[in-house]
Amino acid sequence: MDITISVDELHAIYDRIATRTAALLQPMFHQLSQELTAMSGTVQADLDALTAQLGTMNANLTAAVAAIQAEIAALQAANPGVDTTALDAAVAALSAEVDAVSAIAAPPSP
Repeated sequence: MDITISVDELHAIYDRIATRTAALLQPMFHQLSQELTAMSGTVQADLDALTAQLGTMNANLTAAVAAIQAEIAALQAANPGVDTTALDAAVAALSAEVDAVSAIAAPPSP
């Protein structure tokens, strides 16, 4: 027994399968889309909070470096014979790290 199906019948079967599949998958895609949208909002809020914290840390570190440099300058002024070379080098290294944090904390250019 041979079964013969015309091209038009085959197209009709394919269309019915596609329609049923779309009807079954659409609610899942909708739910997934909603979940991804909610997750992206949460991730963005987390990134915004972390960026704000990084900015605060950067400001605090910058202020600390300036305060240390002022203390070294005061020490040098009060004690001209004191060698502050090691302190100056340490502050320079710390300042470089603060600059690196500043580069991360800076908002990206559009």
